[in-house]
Amino acid sequence: MVDHSDDNAVALMGTIAWRLWGNRNETHNGGRRLGEAELCRDAYLWLLEFQEATAATVPLLTEPMVQQCWLPSSNQLYKVNVDGVIFKARKESGVGVIIRDANGLVMAALSEKFHAPLGPLEVEAKAFESCLQSAKDVGLQEFILEDDSLNVVRALQGLSPPLASVMPIIYGIQSSCHDVRKVLFSHICRQGNKHTHLLAKHAISTVDFMVWIEENPYFLEQALHHDVIFSSV
Repeated sequence: MVDHSDDNAVALMGTIAWRLWGNRNETHNGGRRLGEAELCRDAYLWLLEFQEATAATVPLLTEPMVQQCWLPSSNQLYKVNVDGVIFKARKESGVGVIIRDANGLVMAALSEKFHAPLGPLEVEAKAFESCLQSAKDVGLQEFILEDDSLNVVRALQGLSPPLASVMPIIYGIQSSCHDVRKVLFSHICRQGNKHTHLLAKHAISTVDFMVWIEENPYFLEQALHHDVIFSSV
């Protein structure tokens, strides 16, 4: 058996050094200086997302501080989860959105297709754009937007500058947030965002979009039911 713990440690140390350098640049440009603990956790999350995105063959880092499964909001806010996928062969992209209340009850769901070959970050940013509009459409005024793309989440939180490819989308989302009372942005690991991923993949079979209000599509209902049974065992 190959022990990859040393490889992970080296990768994490390198990522910490890279984030330290990046945070110094951010500070010089008016950004906030991160504390040691926050810097280390920030570097860890960047490395985790990189490993997930590249489907690394070495065991992924795990840490109790990182949210591994979906949880209702602790402050009684609605939570809007979102995910994006790329249909490379068809040069299209899909977005999935789930709106849940503070008890975890699904209030609405969306599958939307974009007829454009978006990049990985672009589709995640567009996914946030769609979920914000969905939340507005159902009349939400205070809610959390949650996704598994750490880069996009941190850009929306204002903790790191957005990459040029998604900068207009990020700034547009931040501007649109002024239309509601309260919007928070949250990061979750991919495992905790799997139901939204199912909706994003379902977009390939839609013309433009499909919306479910206070009901669930069959494939989502099956997945949710399976998780309830599994969690009760």
